[in-house]
Amino acid sequence: MAMDWLQHRARAARLLRKGWQKFARAFSLQALRRAWDRWGFYASLALVLALIGGGAAAIRNRPAPEIAPVAAMQPVLESPAPTASAAPAPPMQWPLEGEILVGHSPESAVYQPALGAFTAHVGIDIAGQAGDAVRAAADGTAAAFYASPSYGYVLEIEHPGGLVTRYGGLAAACPVQPGDRVSAGQTVGALGSVLCGESYLGPHLHFETLEDGLSVNPETLGLQNEA
Repeated sequence: MAMDWLQHRARAARLLRKGWQKFARAFSLQALRRAWDRWGFYASLALVLALIGGGAAAIRNRPAPEIAPVAAMQPVLESPAPTASAAPAPPMQWPLEGEILVGHSPESAVYQPALGAFTAHVGIDIAGQAGDAVRAAADGTAAAFYASPSYGYVLEIEHPGGLVTRYGGLAAACPVQPGDRVSAGQTVGALGSVLCGESYLGPHLHFETLEDGLSVNPETLGLQNEA
């Protein structure tokens, strides 16, 4: 009996050793490498597909974010405060009522008998009588008062918008001084004596209007007679 038990034990030991050797050969490094060379590509592909499928499922199952209503997202715009519209400028007035003796001719020459030549005329000459009141054509500020060899005593008034008016042929006494504010229709001088060079015209006012330094025909500015 003892002999049989020992034989069985030895046989079991041999079988166990053979089995272990087979297991070691099956899972050796070379065997794993051969298996990877044969099945590694398919295993990697299966792993990638599994990851993609899992990510897609996670995206599908993710709850959609809440979107605020469009009306709630729009800012509330305040209505602009009403602004007062600028009052239109009052119409300009004629500085002197009378016949226009010589018109505005800055480009075509006008014959001047006293000079015996044709010269340009950048204003208009309005007939009057010595001592007649000369009035400001529009609101503005007296800018200068001086004596001119061509036009006698001259007053310049500056107005808003780059407009300047000139009044030539005035008397030496001027009721306004440079810097004084004047209103449309206000008396700013009196018609003076006639210059020798323009004696053939009789007493008159030489009236000029300039916009941004350029001569403009006063008759095109819609001047009105004093009410």
